[in-house]
Amino acid sequence: MPTGGTAGAGEPDEPVGVEMALRVCGEVVDGERGGPIARASLSLATRDEEISDCESNDKGRFCCEGPKQDGVWLVATAEGYSREARSLRLSRSEPLRIGLTRSACISGRVEDEAGQPVSGSTVWDQSGFAGLPLRPGPGDETAVTDKNGAFVLEHVRAGRRRTEATAFLRVAHPDFVDAVQSIPAPKAGESRDGVVMTVGHGCALAGRVVDRAGGRVSGAVVLFQELPEQVAMTWQTHELTKSAPRTAADGFGRFRFDGLPCRKGVLVGSSEGIAGEAEGLPTRWVEADIEVVLARVPFITGRVQWEGGKPAESVRVSASPAMKTKPESGVAALFALNVAEPTCLSVATTGADGRFKVCGAMGGRVDLEAEAGGGTAIVTVDCDATDVVVLLKPAGVLEVELQPHGAGAFWNTVALKRESTGHERTCWENPCRIESLEPGLWRVSGQNPQYGVTSEVEATVRQGEVVRVRLEFRVRAVARGVVRSESGQALFDARVEAFDFGEGAATLHDGIGQILEGIRTDEEGRFEIPVGPAVAILQVRRAGYRTSFRRLVVEGREVDVGEIRLAPGEEEQGTSLVAGVGMTPQPGTSPPVIASVVPGSPAARAGISAGDVVLAVDGVDVVALGEWWMRVRGEPGTSVELRLRRSEAVFTVRMVREIVVFR
Repeated sequence: MPTGGTAGAGEPDEPVGVEMALRVCGEVVDGERGGPIARASLSLATRDEEISDCESNDKGRFCCEGPKQDGVWLVATAEGYSREARSLRLSRSEPLRIGLTRSACISGRVEDEAGQPVSGSTVWDQSGFAGLPLRPGPGDETAVTDKNGAFVLEHVRAGRRRTEATAFLRVAHPDFVDAVQSIPAPKAGESRDGVVMTVGHGCALAGRVVDRAGGRVSGAVVLFQELPEQVAMTWQTHELTKSAPRTAADGFGRFRFDGLPCRKGVLVGSSEGIAGEAEGLPTRWVEADIEVVLARVPFITGRVQWEGGKPAESVRVSASPAMKTKPESGVAALFALNVAEPTCLSVATTGADGRFKVCGAMGGRVDLEAEAGGGTAIVTVDCDATDVVVLLKPAGVLEVELQPHGAGAFWNTVALKRESTGHERTCWENPCRIESLEPGLWRVSGQNPQYGVTSEVEATVRQGEVVRVRLEFRVRAVARGVVRSESGQALFDARVEAFDFGEGAATLHDGIGQILEGIRTDEEGRFEIPVGPAVAILQVRRAGYRTSFRRLVVEGREVDVGEIRLAPGEEEQGTSLVAGVGMTPQPGTSPPVIASVVPGSPAARAGISAGDVVLAVDGVDVVALGEWWMRVRGEPGTSVELRLRRSEAVFTVRMVREIVVFR
């Protein structure tokens, strides 16, 4: 076992230091009672391995040391307590205080579809990341099944409130498809035994790889990138890509994947400088009907220079799909392309002449971001643009502090959006320091699973200055209710999500409802979820039932939702709530052409139909889809005026934005 830390040597209350080695000091306490925990086991670890360990002394104090590197976590646990992990992405000026909570135990076995035990399976508690197909993290309690398929998880996080009524266990095995199972969360000190997890051989996907002329491409590398239900952070998509399954097309350009998750994904093919993508849904019964068309891999070339024309040397230039024109699937495809096509690098460093060459996304618009000491720039260009000039301007710094601090620094999210361009930045620390910001007006908001969202504020960033912002979490209410079937049966494990459309939330997130929190119903079908403080929508989902929505006007600190009854039917996937007028543009059109209109929406009531061309929004000409998202969406109750063209006729309509359900 790796070692590198000592406890009790002097007073280990020095601040965290990051010099030649990483040194982390602090104390471990009982998170509920506050007393010190002696002989707690601590370790410094990355997502792949443990690099050093140490132990707390009789006063609960510790100091751990290890080699300095990126992506290090401090993991702590003790007998009778759950495992906790802290990200050490930033150096700190005070000792760490880690509060451990009482743990529970879960045991059971893993078997295949025929009921036979599956040994060598990895089982872990991923209650903190339900729905995201990630491998175990440093803070996840993990076990490996024995020859009888049995496992024991000894340090599981115990459920203490209705918002923690469900535990999520995930199992992975190289010969089977990952499986997730939800069970009623055991209370502190309890043991839930006899859990049976079943893994299957999964679904398959087949097709062929062709060039733009229809000719088959043999030997092409084909990679399947799964699209999770939600990608909260870019690194999560990147983690998936590194382990994504891949194969090679045969002499006839044909390919086949077996053992895939039965979930939608992106297929990316690549061969000698040409690449392409296609969406696919693996199924149990497969026909080779998916065609991946390869075309020349687009590259973006240009130069970075300072104001005044001086070339900017050794500047990092990164390219990513413009999120307003190509969201999660584009991010996944770009990462997959980076893996499948070695020449396609989305990050480059300028030379002495300031020139660079990066790989563009496969179609659409691309955000180019350049950063150098004290300078920054973000521009949006076509995926094959040449001779792009990126003007590097002296940058500013924004420091944001959230009050109160919340449950832990890792769970805080600070979101920034540039008022004039729509560019966004994100930080997950509290307080957080965001450097190399474009000067100008930024909208700033914060979020925490326990405290909800903050009010949105405006911050003007100036060249060479540090601007400090303090955000206060808005008062939240608690909504309580019960989910039942139409026959009155209580529904356990129904997914209840609260979307916030209160003041500031819609403008910061382009009219898409901000998910405050998602919980599962307990064995009696009951739920308790933070909402508000103004307008909220509850979305309730469960396998075998139709998705239901409930609008709440939040007044006071408690909301009695009552019963929500679900009708039998197929659970709807991919629904989204948007504050806007209820229409979708056709990708790649300029000016935007309406692709579809949601029945009953403001756009439908105004007589807008598919095929209409949007010329202007609120008197401003609209050319790109990015401008569409910025101007059409907004807070519910506000109005928007559109000038449209249908055939040769030009007309104007004014609508009031409202919350629209997109299915």
